[in-house]
Amino acid sequence: FNAALTLPSTLTTILMVSLSYVLIPALTQALSTDRRDPNASRLANATGTWTFALGLLCSLAISRLSSSILRLLCPGFAPATHAIASACLQVLAWQFALGVIVSWLNSLENASLGFGWPAMVAFLTSIFNLVLAYQWLESGIMGYAWLIIVTGLLQIFLLVIPLRQSLFQFWSVTHPYLPRLVGRWFPLLIGGAYVRFDPLVDRYLGSALEEGSIAHLCYAQRLIQALLALASGGLL
Repeated sequence: FNAALTLPSTLTTILMVSLSYVLIPALTQALSTDRRDPNASRLANATGTWTFALGLLCSLAISRLSSSILRLLCPGFAPATHAIASACLQVLAWQFALGVIVSWLNSLENASLGFGWPAMVAFLTSIFNLVLAYQWLESGIMGYAWLIIVTGLLQIFLLVIPLRQSLFQFWSVTHPYLPRLVGRWFPLLIGGAYVRFDPLVDRYLGSALEEGSIAHLCYAQRLIQALLALASGGLL
């Protein structure tokens, strides 16, 4: 499960961080003079449209090629382990598409100086995931994979609530500033990929170790990441 989750989680993190770095300043500048500037809404919607299209295509490709991808990333897996991980990846691949929508919605809220609601949504969906995970213990690992997708859909629904009136008011798929935004986003995407791909290397090496090694490594990394998020998340 952790091996299957690594690729969509890594891609989501890379895209979320790089997208927020370029989109939030652009929207904040556009909204600084007029909180209802239609130009800012068109830029936000154009960015969201193309970002979602990218996420959808990547998720579809990962889901369809899950077996080949895992054979490349985790060559040491036994056939039975590979089959389970491949089935999980077919489901978890859609976390990437959901993650880019969440990142886009968070960027819209942050650009409007809305920080409380995204934080509350993250907390509520974490509780939701925890409660249902306990209820779905008998569903096994595939049940939990689907639970992650359901949690992502719930997170999107909650984030849309404060934006529902303005989100589709000035819908557009093009904007004059969009090429410049992509030009600023691309180097951040490449740099983020270089820095954050080490979990994939860890899984590659861990696949040759005894069963459970990747899970132990993932649990330790999540503990450290949680502590770092608590210490520095609010400052960022």
